[in-house]
Amino acid sequence: MTHYEFLLAKRLSGELRQWYQYGLAPQTEQWMTYYEYSLSHPDESQLEIANHFGRGHSTIQRALQFMSTPHR
Repeated sequence: MTHYEFLLAKRLSGELRQWYQYGLAPQTEQWMTYYEYSLSHPDESQLEIANHFGRGHSTIQRALQFMSTPHR
């Protein structure tokens, strides 16, 4: 299970909102949005995704890498 899959399950159950009270990084929702977009547009490069969202390439790179790594 990746971080994205874990966080998506928490979002769907309604638990994710509570996690922000306990210190979940505020950018998590936005990172999930970037990852969801990358899944629905597999032919777009990270640079194209960054341009789409008006973010820096390194932000997108960190987000996609984090969301795709296994959750422990």
